[in-house]
Amino acid sequence: MVAENWQKQDRGIWEIRKESRHFVFSKVLSWVAVDRGCKIARIVGKQDYEKEWSVLKEKSEKIFTSTGGSGTESLHAVIWKQIA
Repeated sequence: MVAENWQKQDRGIWEIRKESRHFVFSKVLSWVAVDRGCKIARIVGKQDYEKEWSVLKEKSEKIFTSTGGSGTESLHAVIWKQIA
């Protein structure tokens, strides 16, 4: 479910919005779900799941830490460094 939805816009969990947008909170919780899934898969010996979810985790980490070519850190990158 996370793999299909993590890059989609949403309306946020705390606010009521007319239009969908990308919210950092939603993206971080998607990453947390995949990170914990990888850890659980490793513990229970499900290497196939761990491999698949690790790819998704790395892809989301690259997006969070990108600077967008501006030479300065994006807001996502700054927040990411605080939680990762």
